[in-house]
Parts: sequence; structure tokens; C-alpha cells
Amino acid sequence: MESGNLGAVSPTSVWVFVDSTEDHDLNGRLASPAFGITTFSGVLALITRMEQFYNEKRFPQSSMQIRSFHKKKRGKTAEEKPSVPAAEQRGDLEEMLARIGMEEPGKRATFVISVLFRQNATWQGSVTWVEKKEKQQFRSALELLKLIESALDEEEGENHEK
Repeated sequence: MESGNLGAVSPTSVWVFVDSTEDHDLNGRLASPAFGITTFSGVLALITRMEQFYNEKRFPQSSMQIRSFHKKKRGKTAEEKPSVPAAEQRGDLEEMLARIGMEEPGKRATFVISVLFRQNATWQGSVTWVEKKEKQQFRSALELLKLIESALDEEEGENHEK
């Protein structure tokens, strides 16, 4: 990962606080403007919740429609759409997330993920490992997961050396 500063937190950035790993599966907390802070258990839950967030925001816009075995209802009505958290309405969400990231980091690691594009049925963007202040670009969701895994492996190796 490249060294760099954290930079500005955008409204579409997602903070991932990894608290534990079991058999290479992540458990922790997820924070974003769309849903505040929520927990996740497993990589599938993490990816699914992030995809829901980007679909709700409609940004970054998906370049293709994901296929499914089931027919989906057309768009949500106004009553079904999630409301915007009060923090985002006040414009201080970025400050809240930065404070959370510094005061309550993940027990294993903390990452800020910024997805810039959703093309070819996957994500492209950057991930910042907060504790090391290192930033790396990724070209797919799988590559993002591999970068997170390599950071956790490095962190684990450093803990064993101490």
C-alpha cells in the first residue's frame, strides 16, 4: 500500500472497523452517511450492505443491472426509502466519522473505502488503512478484499513479533 494521508471523507466513503477475524472472515462495524453505524458478520454481509448503500445513494451509478433468479419489484416508494440520518442533514457526519475512527478504531484494523466507479459488475476505487495511513487503489471487489486481508495478515505478523 502507498503511504499517504487520510484525505477528506466523502459522503460516499464507508468506514470499516474490523474487530475480529475467524477463518479469514471479517467481523466488525460499518459506518456511512446512509445508515450511520451498523455491525456486520462476514465478508458477504459487508459487501451486501455496501452495495445496498451505493444503490440507495445511486452513486457511484452502476453501469449494469445485476441479474437475479427472482424478479424484483420496481423502485421503492417514497415511504420505503431510508431516511437521511440527522448527522448528514446537519452536515457534520464527516466530523462524526473521523472522530469515531480515531476514538473507536477497529480492534484489528480500520479502513476507509471510497468506491469511485461500479463498472463490469464490480467496484473500482481506493482503500485507506487508517492505522498505517496507507492508501491503495483497487479494480474489483475481490481485489479490495485481498488488500484488506493482506493488511490484516501484516498486522497479525507484527503482533506476533512483539
